Amino acid sequence: MSAELLKRIESATGHVGVSWSDERAAAVSRAMMRRKRRREVTRATALGLAGVVVLILAVIGSRQLLTAPARAVASASVSASPAVLSLSEGSVVTPIGSSLVRAVETSPSRVLVQVVSGSARFDVARNPQRVFRVEAGRVAVEVLGTSFVVERLDDERARVAVERGRVRVSYHEQSVELGAGEEGVFPRSVPVPSASATPSSLASATPTAAVPVPSAPKAASWRSWAQEGDFDKAYEELRKAGPGAVRDDPSDLMLAADVARMSKHSDKAVEPLRRLLQRHPGDPRAALAAFTLGRVLLDELGRPREAADAFAKAHTMGGAMAQDALAREVEAWSRAGDAAMARTRAEQYVRLYPGGRRERSVRRYGGLE
Repeated sequence: MSAELLKRIESATGHVGVSWSDERAAAVSRAMMRRKRRREVTRATALGLAGVVVLILAVIGSRQLLTAPARAVASASVSASPAVLSLSEGSVVTPIGSSLVRAVETSPSRVLVQVVSGSARFDVARNPQRVFRVEAGRVAVEVLGTSFVVERLDDERARVAVERGRVRVSYHEQSVELGAGEEGVFPRSVPVPSASATPSSLASATPTAAVPVPSAPKAASWRSWAQEGDFDKAYEELRKAGPGAVRDDPSDLMLAADVARMSKHSDKAVEPLRRLLQRHPGDPRAALAAFTLGRVLLDELGRPREAADAFAKAHTMGGAMAQDALAREVEAWSRAGDAAMARTRAEQYVRLYPGGRRERSVRRYGGLE
């Protein structure tokens, strides 16, 4: 026992009326030491717990720092996955199937998205202050605000189908505008090289005397007018040339159908579309031809039963328009008055495309509400 503690005990005994002994003083000292040890243990435990908390927070922070680059990489590459890509300016890009798309640039004045392979649906937020551009190989699509599908066929060609709004399709220094419900495969045809280039050996040769024969100006063909976007003149030239003017080629048949539709002669589009389906069922444009035929028959000619058959064929062929084709088939059967078939096809749509973009209209036309 310390001398200081004994002095305090002796002083205390003078003020309290208790008997004090060495034994009692020793017991009090032991009790005080026990309390001191408990306080030290409590303090050490508290410090230990605080250290554990700090360590846990440090581990969590380090994990966040380590995973932050991974999250940045994931957000940067989300455009290259089948997941929906929601852009900061409000537009939504939905890859179809295992397609690959890439957001190359997103700024207040310009958005650039590349379709690397396959197809994607674009729901573009309207913003006149910025350009929204989609590139699929050598074909580019620019819009202000619309909904459309772009399918890359190869390095040179792409299919564009507009659901809402208006787009400008550019290729080989040419451009064509498409409105709601219009679609096409671009380029329309392979550009012809300029004939102005002359071999140097011929250019340097001394010309022989000859009487120049003036050539008569060649009238523009219906294809030329169509590629320039003047479908009225294209239709007139096609009508003058007769049925034999359209080659038995998928590109020519699709172009002839486009000329008829764009010039408000939709009934004349049916024949080339059906020829394409009959003669070239394995062509990549066959599904688009079937879908276009269904839309013409349903929306422009009022023949829903025939339209339902065309949409069914388009759905069977698959591709970017398959989901829309089945949805429109449900609508066609409903308009034809066949509620049972409309319901059957609507149930198939819900089963194949749960939460599909046309589910609301499918349920309405199919009687599932």
